[in-house]
Amino acid sequence: GLLELLEGRNLPKAIPLGRYDVLLEPEAVSEIVEWLSYIGFGAKQVHERTSFLTARMGDQITSPEISIHDDGTDPEGLAFPFDYEGVPKRRVSLIKQGVAESLVYDSHYARLYHTRSTGHALSYDDYEGPIAQNLFVAPGSASRSDLLKRMDRGLWITRFHYVNGLLKTQQALMTGLTRDGTFLVRDGKVVEAVKNLRFTEPILEAFSRVIGVSRERRRVADPAQGFFSVVAPALLLRRFTFTGQTK
Repeated sequence: GLLELLEGRNLPKAIPLGRYDVLLEPEAVSEIVEWLSYIGFGAKQVHERTSFLTARMGDQITSPEISIHDDGTDPEGLAFPFDYEGVPKRRVSLIKQGVAESLVYDSHYARLYHTRSTGHALSYDDYEGPIAQNLFVAPGSASRSDLLKRMDRGLWITRFHYVNGLLKTQQALMTGLTRDGTFLVRDGKVVEAVKNLRFTEPILEAFSRVIGVSRERRRVADPAQGFFSVVAPALLLRRFTFTGQTK
């Protein structure tokens, strides 16, 4: 059973590379969404045409199952009510049912675009521009165990690390490694641990293949990034691409 796998009685095995259905735990989802924020949700990235949202506002960019907003006033995340310019934060819908809806602004980019700041300025010596740091991925209606049962053959992924979201930011192309437990699932049951894998995926395309979202969510904070946090559910998606494997 799973307990035996976690105790190491069955050593992780190599599996063929390729595309697998995956169940991503909230920690794995959080890592990806954090990178989406860095490369695409801010007005600076769109202004410089490096964002995956450039010229795509109002377009359907993911599955309707995906909604993401930012809200520094919500205590479910790491609430911080104002930005480094002293502007009060407010809820900003970034992706609503798969549609690119809005961006975050500081005072500089708000002036450029004839709008008002959303309260997302960073400190004066930070050159990244406005960043969404209090992110929420909308929950679904399924339990995580229900999502697992829906997998005929796939991988249950607990966490990613060494993710690089700078490959092709206009496509949200990312690569990274699994960690802390990756498991092969057959007929809705965990059957064995597998060696850590490298994924390479355009994330918006991957999120277009989401077929299930858990109603349970977890807050995942990044201690290296101050008040940055993502409240995320688990996601079940089809045909996630794995291009490498650890020895």
